[in-house]
Amino acid sequence: MYLGASQSLGRDVAVKILPADFFSETAAEARFQNATKRAAEVQQEHIVRTYDVDEDQGFHLLIVEHVDGEILPEIVGESGTLPEEAAVEMVLKLAKAMARVWDEHRMIHGHIEPARIMVNRAGEPKLMELGHAMEPDLAESSMHRSPNYLSPEHSLSASQLDLQADIYSLGATLYFLLTGQPPFRGRTVLEVLGHQATAALADPRSINPQISEGTVQLMTRMMAKLKDHRHPSWDALVADLQAVRAGERPTTPASTGNVSSRSKPKLAESTTDRKHSKKPLLPVVMIAVTVTAVMIGMFWPETDKKNAATPPEQSVVIHDGTNRIPASEPEPMNAVAVGMNNGNPAGVSLISTNKTEFGFHQQGEPVIRQQFQIRNSGDRSIKPDREDFSVAGSSDFSISRIPESIPVGKMASLEVSFEPRTLGRQNALVSIRTGGSSTRPFTFPVSGFVNPANLPAAAYANLTVDPADQPNANDTLSVTLADGTSDFGMADGGDTGRFNFRIGTDLTDDTARGILIASVGQNGVNRPQFEGRQHATVSVYANPAGNFGLAVSQTIVQKAMNIDCAAVFFPFAEGWLAGHAMVSENDGRLSSFSGNSRLKLNPTFGEHGFTRLDEGRYSLHLPGVRSRDDGVLLVNHGADGPKFAQSMAMPDGSWTIFVHDNAANGIVFEDGSIAFAFIPKYLPGVICGKVAANGKTLIQGGKFSAEKTKKGEIKLSISGQSPESGVLIVSAEGGEQYNVDNIVSYQAVGDGWQIQSRDLPKMSLQDCRKNPMFSFAFFPFDVTKAALKGER
Repeated sequence: MYLGASQSLGRDVAVKILPADFFSETAAEARFQNATKRAAEVQQEHIVRTYDVDEDQGFHLLIVEHVDGEILPEIVGESGTLPEEAAVEMVLKLAKAMARVWDEHRMIHGHIEPARIMVNRAGEPKLMELGHAMEPDLAESSMHRSPNYLSPEHSLSASQLDLQADIYSLGATLYFLLTGQPPFRGRTVLEVLGHQATAALADPRSINPQISEGTVQLMTRMMAKLKDHRHPSWDALVADLQAVRAGERPTTPASTGNVSSRSKPKLAESTTDRKHSKKPLLPVVMIAVTVTAVMIGMFWPETDKKNAATPPEQSVVIHDGTNRIPASEPEPMNAVAVGMNNGNPAGVSLISTNKTEFGFHQQGEPVIRQQFQIRNSGDRSIKPDREDFSVAGSSDFSISRIPESIPVGKMASLEVSFEPRTLGRQNALVSIRTGGSSTRPFTFPVSGFVNPANLPAAAYANLTVDPADQPNANDTLSVTLADGTSDFGMADGGDTGRFNFRIGTDLTDDTARGILIASVGQNGVNRPQFEGRQHATVSVYANPAGNFGLAVSQTIVQKAMNIDCAAVFFPFAEGWLAGHAMVSENDGRLSSFSGNSRLKLNPTFGEHGFTRLDEGRYSLHLPGVRSRDDGVLLVNHGADGPKFAQSMAMPDGSWTIFVHDNAANGIVFEDGSIAFAFIPKYLPGVICGKVAANGKTLIQGGKFSAEKTKKGEIKLSISGQSPESGVLIVSAEGGEQYNVDNIVSYQAVGDGWQIQSRDLPKMSLQDCRKNPMFSFAFFPFDVTKAALKGER
């Protein structure tokens, strides 16, 4: 998004450059143009105005109102929550605006969420992207395309959404304003969608006891699972908001079965009443994961209208906090409800005290077993056979014990075993067929991650460089190696800021059998010929001799310079998910790729590999890896030149990788080659993690701590380790509002490391707030002293 000036309007405007392939289909362009035309007709004080779509030199531009302010997550992040009066007032203003939009234009928004609400300098809320929120490539930032605020019916079909889906999302936004967190969270998109469809809403007073009873009742109705239980119109919602603002209770009752306990209002129907109800049971989101792990890329898939009208009637009853187990059977603590039933006459439901995620384990570990409680929610007793239970997907999973019988309304145990044999993430689908071969089974997914039993071979070193700016004849750089090894050495052909290496003693082509990843190991240096402190970025390149080299470039002036670095060589044959994508800087074409054999690339470098999104932005999918959960990605610019790379984990399990020039404002992306390596959590002998700029640990693989010491600076400490005991690689996170163009470096300080994030082009320390700041991996010289079993 860019700030522009419109001559015809005589005002500042915000300009969004649409992706180059956004109108690859004629239907997409027509749909978008129609949405823009309708949105441009809306003139509401609390809706960001859409002005036009333009084209200039082949680029499509969306021109909208410029709002000088901040998005809601930034405002709430500073205080944790908003005062109830302010939050209700803000939601009331947005509800009134959407009421007029509906009355005058019959439009819905489709994805109201905090990240799409700006608050201007006068404190007035402005809802963004009316008419375009359901275009997946147009989210203000792809990090904000979260499912946390979507209504349960979003999982069925976008064509079925109406104003009550927006009411649900606005209610979820109110929940966020008052608690500082979304109403439902999960480790994956599928898990969040499952919670929205089945889980009871946690009483917000358990987080913020100051919330009034009336506001709790209001949110409960706004977020009812069934849309018929929500407010029937915007006017009805506005009336309730006004009542709550005046200190009264809502004029209409809250929906049933929606809030978990804590002196809540009596909302649940009795079990007897529910049994005789003629209303269809709640549609259940299928969260089955097959071995190929089809990931959700957008949260509102367009389904065939012939099949989307009515979901199949469900005979399964999911335990959602209102369907109580009889008092004679204690309710499991922290029960989770997953799975779906596709028409079993004798329906079953899963009530589990264990999560379906089996966690991280090492290859060859003893079998891990978990118990899942199954409840017979049908109308006859079930006496299952072994053939009624099956597991599809990874052979590491099996069913080790089945129940003998399950009486009506009772529970029994099913035991699933996980024997960690196959490296990487293992997914499987457990099926229970209780109604004969002609019926479809009840299913639920299981998953686990398998690491090697020992640290895969890698060569790594700290590189201490003579700071003198003179030709480097290999005598201005010293290499600190792992104890007792000589894998990492210098090769001929170096110069100032250019260091060539050999891996091992043979003359084989290093660039064909692995990849080098490097970091800058000093937070700037002073050079007498330059004013002030100079900073640098490091790139990795393949030289004609078949060796790898490091290219260290001073930021802004882009001259080669000497500075301390660290580097790790990852051999593909040892199982590292790593690679080197060579990209033409003329047209952005991915010309060649070398990497682990598990990375099967099709001719367009899609699927498990690279896809070029647009200039300087690439998508990376690794087989069986969830980018936000399973580990960290280390990236470098992969050619000789003054550029740097960043990565961002995406909701669909992939990463987006960005390449920037290190002289200009880094928000401008440029095509460039990329080197990368994936480090799974709890890998024996390696400590890894991801840290946000506020010091919060986002991914933790091993024992370490991170503390924010000042703006743009984090103190990293690793249990039992120091800068002298191993090699640290730090990789920049990017792509979000406050870290879009930041470089990262580190420097040894005492028994830890000082990690810094600096903003181009000023090179000042920048506070990236809650945005991810860096990912890292630490490789100890003496792995026998490290956490060989992967300390958790």
